[in-house]
Amino acid sequence: MKFRWDRKYLYWGVTAFCVIALSLIFFWTVTRWDSVRGIVRTLVDILNPILIGIAIAYILTPVLNFFEKKFYLKLGEMLFPRSRKKAVGFARVVGIVTVILLLIATIATLLVLVLPQIYLSIQKLVLNMQGYYNTAMQWLENIFNTEFGNDTALANILSGAVDYFTNWVKTGLLPRIESIIANVSTGVISVLMTVVDILIGIMLSCYVLYRKEELIALIKKLTYSIMSRRLTYIFFKGAEHIHKTFGRFFVGKLICALIVGIVCAIFMLATRMPYAILISVIIAVTNIIPFFGPYIGGVPSAFLILLESPVQCVIFVVFCFVLQTFEGNILEPRIVGGTTGLSGFWVIFSILLFGGLFGFIGLLCGVPLFAVIYTAIGSWSKNRLKKKNLPTDTEAYMRPGQIEQKLPEAKTVAKYDED
Repeated sequence: MKFRWDRKYLYWGVTAFCVIALSLIFFWTVTRWDSVRGIVRTLVDILNPILIGIAIAYILTPVLNFFEKKFYLKLGEMLFPRSRKKAVGFARVVGIVTVILLLIATIATLLVLVLPQIYLSIQKLVLNMQGYYNTAMQWLENIFNTEFGNDTALANILSGAVDYFTNWVKTGLLPRIESIIANVSTGVISVLMTVVDILIGIMLSCYVLYRKEELIALIKKLTYSIMSRRLTYIFFKGAEHIHKTFGRFFVGKLICALIVGIVCAIFMLATRMPYAILISVIIAVTNIIPFFGPYIGGVPSAFLILLESPVQCVIFVVFCFVLQTFEGNILEPRIVGGTTGLSGFWVIFSILLFGGLFGFIGLLCGVPLFAVIYTAIGSWSKNRLKKKNLPTDTEAYMRPGQIEQKLPEAKTVAKYDED
C-alpha cells in the first residue's frame, strides 16, 4: 500500500516547526545579545572590504549613469556604429575609470587641503595646553577670591580637589601610560587596516559597477525562486522604498554637511577665529548625525575657542545657533525634503534606540531605517483597516466615540442597554 501525505497536516506541521524554531532563535538572540552582537561585528570586520565596495558602487552609480548617458554612450556609438554591445561596453569601462578618478581626486584634494590645517591646529592646541591650564587656574582663583573672599571651608574643598587630581595623575594616569601607548598603536594599526579595506573596496566597486545589472538580475532570480510572485513583488517594492529613503537621506545630509562646513570655515576665517579648519571639519562631520549632531560638534568646538577668547566663543555660539536654524528650517527641507516622514519624537526615538544598539552606525542609519519600518507598519495597518471597513486617517480616531458607534459590538451593547 502506497503511503500518501496529507498536505493539510503536513502544511500545519511545517508551519508549527518553523514557528517553534523561530521562537527559539529569537529567545536565544535576546538572552545572548552580547554574543550575537560580537558575532555580527566579526562578520562585518571580515566582510568590511566587500561592504565598502558595495557602498562606493551605490554612491557612484548615479554619477556613472550620468556620464554614460550624456557623453560616453554617444561616443561609443560613434566608435562602434555596427556593434551596440561594444558601444555599451566602451561607455561602461570609460565611465567607471572616470568616476573612480573623480573619487580619488576628490579624496586627495580634501586630504591636501584639510589635513595640514588640522595638523597645525592640533599642534597649536598641544603647545598652548600649559598656557590654557594656567589661565583656567588663575580664572578660578580670581573667582574664588572675589566672590567668596577668605572662606576657609571653600578653600579646603578646592585644595582637596586639586590634591585628588594630583594623586589621580600620579597613581592612576602615569602607571597606565604603557597601556595608553599600546591603545594608540592599536588605533594606528586599525586606521591602516581601514585604509587597506578602502583600497580593496574601491577595486571591488569597479567590478560591482561593471556588472551591476547582472548582479541585480541574479538577486531577482534567486528571490523569485524562493518566494511567490506576490511576496517577491512586495519585497522589491520595499527594496525600492528603502533605496529612495536611504539614498535621498544620505545624499541630502552629505550635501547639507558640506555646505554647513564651508559656511562655517568662511565665517571663522573672516572673523579670524582659532582652529577654523579643524572646527569646520568637526561641525561638518557631526552635522551628518540627525538632531544630536550639531550639539556633539558644537560643544567641544566652543570649548576650544573659549580657551583662546571668551568673546569669540560667544560669537561662535551665536553663529552656530543661526547656522543650525538656517540648516534645519531652510537648507535641509529643500535638499533632503520630507524623505523620512517622521515627527520630531520618532526621530529622537530612532536615534536613541539604534544608537544604543549599534553605536555610531546606529546614529547615522537610525532615522532612515526607522522610517522604513514606520512606513511598512503604516501600510500594513492601512490594509488591515480597509479590510475591516474602518477609516485609515488618524484624525478619525481622535474624535471620541466616532469609531465605536460604527462597530457592530457597540450597536449590540447600545441596544442591550436600551432594553
